[in-house]
Amino acid sequence: MLWALGFVKKKVADRAPEWSGLDRPQLLAHFACFADMALLLLHRRSPGNQETACFRKMLSELSQQS
Repeated sequence: MLWALGFVKKKVADRAPEWSGLDRPQLLAHFACFADMALLLLHRRSPGNQETACFRKMLSELSQQS
């Protein structure tokens, strides 16, 4: 999970052009998912089914655009 969060962070910081096609609602949903997972890690809690599903969906969508 740490690797995936680092990957997303690097892509956003690098302003990856392949992600520029995401619309604002998608970006906000991905940010919320990213933030939820980061907070879970900071508080040393395990993600629930909803957080896990959100994270997998985000990674799937972002990896298809890479």
